[in-house]
Amino acid sequence: EGPLVEAARRVLGRAAGSPAPAVVRRAFQLLALGEPVARYRETIARFLASPVRVLDPETAAVIVERELSPERLEAFVDETEARCHATVEPPESFETTDDLLTLLADYGAAHPTRYRALRVVLTRIAMRAPSARTRAHAKKALARLTEGFRRWLGPPSRIAVDPETGLEYRWEDVVAFADDVDADARARLLAAIKDTPLLAEAGFLFSDRATVGLGDILPAGVWIRLLGADHGKSVYRVAVKTRVREPFDLAINLNRALSDAEIDEEIGWLVVCGEARDVGPLVEDFGGYWPRHGLWTEEFIPGDTLDRALARLSRRPQDEERFTGVWPHAAWSALSTYVDFWHRTGRRLVVADPTPANVIVPMHDYQTGPRLVSISAREPFTSLVALLRSFRERFVATVEREHPRLAGLVGWDIVLSAVLEILGEEEGSARLREALAGTAADVDPELRAAADGFLGSVERRGFLPRRLFFAAQRFRRWARLNADATLHAQASTLHELYVTYGLPRLQAVSPETRARFFRETVFRTAGPPLADGLEDLIRRLRARLLQPADLSAAVADLRAHVELTPAENYFLTRLSYPYLRPEDEAEFIANAAGGVRQSEMVVTLADADGNPVLVRHALSPREVGRLHRLFLAAKLPVQFRPEHRFLVAVSERGSLLGGLFYEVQPEERTAHMDKIVVAERFQRKGVAAALIEELCKRLRTAGIHSLTTGFFRPQFFYQLGFTVEGRYAGLVRALDGGEE
Repeated sequence: EGPLVEAARRVLGRAAGSPAPAVVRRAFQLLALGEPVARYRETIARFLASPVRVLDPETAAVIVERELSPERLEAFVDETEARCHATVEPPESFETTDDLLTLLADYGAAHPTRYRALRVVLTRIAMRAPSARTRAHAKKALARLTEGFRRWLGPPSRIAVDPETGLEYRWEDVVAFADDVDADARARLLAAIKDTPLLAEAGFLFSDRATVGLGDILPAGVWIRLLGADHGKSVYRVAVKTRVREPFDLAINLNRALSDAEIDEEIGWLVVCGEARDVGPLVEDFGGYWPRHGLWTEEFIPGDTLDRALARLSRRPQDEERFTGVWPHAAWSALSTYVDFWHRTGRRLVVADPTPANVIVPMHDYQTGPRLVSISAREPFTSLVALLRSFRERFVATVEREHPRLAGLVGWDIVLSAVLEILGEEEGSARLREALAGTAADVDPELRAAADGFLGSVERRGFLPRRLFFAAQRFRRWARLNADATLHAQASTLHELYVTYGLPRLQAVSPETRARFFRETVFRTAGPPLADGLEDLIRRLRARLLQPADLSAAVADLRAHVELTPAENYFLTRLSYPYLRPEDEAEFIANAAGGVRQSEMVVTLADADGNPVLVRHALSPREVGRLHRLFLAAKLPVQFRPEHRFLVAVSERGSLLGGLFYEVQPEERTAHMDKIVVAERFQRKGVAAALIEELCKRLRTAGIHSLTTGFFRPQFFYQLGFTVEGRYAGLVRALDGGEE
């Protein structure tokens, strides 16, 4: 497990009987800061549960001083959240929980790039922890984090010197106001900009992680204008132009009538809803609150609200098809955002005005990033049925009254889909069934009938998330217009849509995504045997009975039992191996090794002379023996073991050109390539590089995150993306950069 772990054990071993508290704390420091070890989280949790206070101020200071890896910091965050969100926390653990909250606050202040993420964690605890005591301590930690971060920012300068003219200038020379900003607002906004690092904080959080000072800003480089006033505050847009950096904008909320408690609650939900989860942030990113000046900052994101965007499209006859086509996507996106707000508040609050005027939605179905304009109007959640009805009456019906041409295009199925989009298929379906069960008086027959049909369809075929639904719809629309498209053209379009709609990211939460996308597009009209087989694969992936990394083997088994057309064979190959380009030549070949009929993927590449090179795994012990002799001929003595796998390059005539052998550690999501060899007459033709690239693609398809190899011929491996990294021996190449 590593020398630091052994050192920790030796420290513990020096004490007879129960180790002294100082010894335990020293061992904890070694474990917390050492190299990655197995069961790290479990080990940290056991130390924290011990009678010794391991996170005393001295130990916490040692940890804060070092930079924790993301995995290690996440372990401390998870331990903190688990304790703080527990329904019952024993009094003896209070001190440890408080120490963890303080550790996260001090770490975020000392490491500014972690400030924003740790602020979300502490805010979520302060807003949602079951215990009032825990919420209070989280608020103290949050204040400590903010104070430390602002100490790092430092106070603003009062005077700067223009490098071109040599003249002094002040904030009064930099800040300019539009006519719609009243005198009181001008005085308060200018005082805040002069007295606090407000702009430095905004520049760091909203721009490129670089602070902004007076000397960085051009004269009259800060322009402030009123955006609007509502819900007890006025909102201003601030445009900042600097000398050398890109300009950036922010929004300042100036309090007019809100109490301190109301401001604290609004800011808390802004921070929680600004967290980038799977569906992205719900609101503009929060900057900071400056209580002495009664204002807080947010990221400014331009864009029309949905009601304005629809009105603009409706006035352009040439956009009629787009106008009617965008409405289902926009409604699904917007309603999902309203559901997500309810979900992020612990399902306690809802936005009181779920209207098209309170949401910004990108107008193309492949774009992401719908945002709520305001969450100031909130009300307690009463029931899921009431929430669904408000969506239907205040959102859908509002648009249909304004634009009768859109009537009927958004039904209950899209409203219900918004719930499953956020809660997931299993929980969302369960919550809907529970809400609609019995003879509840508030459930009208139309909603009940629509929900029964919708949930029945989901139970039979699974739920299609929004991105997957519209990606498949766009492919089918293209295919109708291009009925004579070649296989190459279809595969190119499939790949483009798969990437553009962000489906690789969706795969992490919905493992059936890729198989479902192919089923809904190129296999939509497949015959019963293939269709049934694909539906079975999708069902097993959804139920986690089949892992995406094992999909290629499952497809190979399906191929052995179904008679396929050339087109079906072409697309099944690409379903199994997502890294294949449309122009790549690839096929399955039968392999009867060990008396078991298997399928092996063969990819045809080209060497530097343009000659075909077939890359595949070794098919027989005899071929492995030929590879072994090739290593010996190159004076590279090797020892093959049963756990080794062998990837080889062969000519069209079957001559062995070269090969490599490697071992996979699935529990660590890594693989190690031991050695690679190319026959002398085929060297310097790109065969070795082709072998390694193909290995990396296959490993990535199997869910492997990194490939290591020994420190031999490093210059060659540097060119292929390998590097030296402290956590690994030899060389390593990261494989989890996403699909190309």
